Amino acid sequence: MPLLDDHELLGSPESDLADTRGTPAEGLAVYNKVKHMLTTISKVGWNESTVSIKYAANFLETCPAAQEFSDGYLKQIVSILLDQEHVKLQSMANTGGVEKKCVEDSLSFSVQLIATALAMAVADPTRLSPNPQLLTLAQIFDPNRIFYVKPKHAYGSTQSNDNFRKQLIKTFLEYGGAENLAKYLSTLVSSGFDKCGVEMDHIALLVDGLDQALKFHVKLAKTQAAVANNNSSVANPSTP
Repeated sequence: MPLLDDHELLGSPESDLADTRGTPAEGLAVYNKVKHMLTTISKVGWNESTVSIKYAANFLETCPAAQEFSDGYLKQIVSILLDQEHVKLQSMANTGGVEKKCVEDSLSFSVQLIATALAMAVADPTRLSPNPQLLTLAQIFDPNRIFYVKPKHAYGSTQSNDNFRKQLIKTFLEYGGAENLAKYLSTLVSSGFDKCGVEMDHIALLVDGLDQALKFHVKLAKTQAAVANNNSSVANPSTP
């Protein structure tokens, strides 16, 4: 397996690996492989990043190994993922942009995992502080990460990838993350931010992401209400 430059991933991605749920035992094997990569060469494989995060998200509530892996290594994996240029990944020859999908799937599974972790923390006060997933979530919400921005060397109609960041916030909302993040931040306010191990800049990113999630929720509710009213009007037209 060839080594790539720093902040890049290893191997050739396979588009179908992320479609399997796996088992806790299979998850443990992948966690150990990823941990070895990260601790020895500070890199991770394309497929392993996606599959390890999905397995951890699937088994977070029931498997201590999934909890240990996500607490200890998710932040480092997400940082590597967010250091990729989306335009470069999309244009890689002979792969049809599979590398970009690998990063997007991994980040989507990450917000699902973090939403679950926050729910667990809110339910169990012993997990509240410090919570290693806050820093990871702050990275994902940060609009200035390389994966989201338009590359400086890009020309023509190349756009930023910020819509995908907004999609991640939407996914976080759909998994109940916004409600539990609000509860978590409320607890931090009462207990003191200095005890949570997260800097104020990161807290600001979390609050901004929460604000965007809530605005999306309000917009969605208004749209659904308008559609319902329109359907009702069609079904029951008024008599002239």
